[in-house]
Amino acid sequence: MKLLHYLFALGLITSFNACVQKAKPDAANAGLKLPQGFSAIKAADGLGAARHIAVASNGDLFVKLERLKDGKGIYLLHDANKDGYIDQMNGFGNYIGTGIYLQNGYLYTSSNEDVYRYKLAADNKPIDANNPEKIIIGLISRHEHEAKAFTLDNDGNIYVNIGAESNSCQEQDRSPGSMGMQPCPILDSAAGRWEFKADKPNQTYCDGVHYAKGLRNVVGL
Repeated sequence: MKLLHYLFALGLITSFNACVQKAKPDAANAGLKLPQGFSAIKAADGLGAARHIAVASNGDLFVKLERLKDGKGIYLLHDANKDGYIDQMNGFGNYIGTGIYLQNGYLYTSSNEDVYRYKLAADNKPIDANNPEKIIIGLISRHEHEAKAFTLDNDGNIYVNIGAESNSCQEQDRSPGSMGMQPCPILDSAAGRWEFKADKPNQTYCDGVHYAKGLRNVVGL
């Protein structure tokens, strides 16, 4: 976990491998302590805090940001000359959030209330970056643990985390000795994971399956 946090703090880091044959590792591996046989370079910097990333088969990186950069919350990073350093950055999406996933020629992303998908061209750029397809809409966002992490399976389903605004449904939140409410009134729409279809537009809670309950906030799926 410390390594992951350090990666985000430094900027995006890519491992030194066959995809970047011309590159030489940064001095002291850009400040990372790595196992024997691994090297690292700082591929890109200055994007701010990254939440999640997705890697395309050609090595392109899609980065989901915690804060907008130049009005954009998603960046496509491309290393054109394969020297290990990012030389092309293209931003799109005017929302922040956590979730990002590549599957079957689509890039799936999430805001704090919705899940979108973009059809990608051969160069991995969205075909219509300004008009993503809305897959899921209207999810609860109460300004605490609101980021919607998600993952997809190979059977056409998407699983979305909906975080709770409370630690444990206490009567007085974060107050020592305060008991949890029974039953917990937020479990119908938060503190769990919901299953939806990955290709059906404009789904709401009513279309989903309440897949798992009682999970305060599952960021890494």
